Amino acid sequence: MGQLINMWNIYVKSVREKLTRERVMARVEEEAKPVLWKKDEWVADYKRIRVMGIKA
Repeated sequence: MGQLINMWNIYVKSVREKLTRERVMARVEEEAKPVLWKKDEWVADYKRIRVMGIKA
């Protein structure tokens, strides 16, 4: 999960103040795990990961 945290630190600094990293990463894992968790490891092509912000 280290690479996801690095992406988080680079791309969403302004959002980070409003949301906790743990809360966001838990949601990312919840949404991504059915697709990206294979056997006992995460499998992802970093070029295809997209992040979308939704104003609440």
